[in-house]
Amino acid sequence: MTLRKKRLPSSRPGQSSSFGGYAGIEDLPLYVSDTYGEDYQLTDSIFLDRVNDFPQLIFEKSANNCTLTSLTRVLLFMREDYYPTVPANAQAIYEVVRDVFLTYGYDPKKIRSIRSRLRYGPWNIDRMCRDVLRAYGCDKPVVNNHYFFKRSSILSELRKNRPVLLNISFGDYANHTVTVVGCRIYHKEGAADRLFLAVYDGWARRLRYLDWHVFGLTPASVTVFAS
Repeated sequence: MTLRKKRLPSSRPGQSSSFGGYAGIEDLPLYVSDTYGEDYQLTDSIFLDRVNDFPQLIFEKSANNCTLTSLTRVLLFMREDYYPTVPANAQAIYEVVRDVFLTYGYDPKKIRSIRSRLRYGPWNIDRMCRDVLRAYGCDKPVVNNHYFFKRSSILSELRKNRPVLLNISFGDYANHTVTVVGCRIYHKEGAADRLFLAVYDGWARRLRYLDWHVFGLTPASVTVFAS
């Protein structure tokens, strides 16, 4: 839910210089080779190529609107197969999403207080998303948050050709929501696989990767749709 922060130290080769932890990987082969060694080889790849990569500032400038933008992105992608009443216009979707989120106290233009964070924190994202779908006439929308088994939830949805929201508390994406649109898995004989999530983070119009091994136990939730 935050805007892009200032430069972070200790970025690795293949990682954007404004990141210093688990995210911002733009040259994945270079990052994997430098971080884990050349013996790791790509063994599985999923990418949902119809998901729009628009940045959050196209809807509102200087606004904490990452969750609104991510949800708009997901609905625009899923409208044909799951939500036919959702329009094919991103700005129109965003306006409905914004109106619904405002009823929960989520005003992207206002400074967030502790009280407001409690009202529209990650644990309420599924409820807000369901209300958005009800606004489009969906009687029993299925949207759920997962706080455990996040990796398996994400991979399961991607294999069903469905993007998910990843709502993150700390680190490179502190208090931020990104859209997971794919993954890559690298394997090395005798070692644990390395999972990298392909995300649109709303800060830049480019695909970036998140290193799940470094991400580890970072507090986060996964919001899934139509499962």
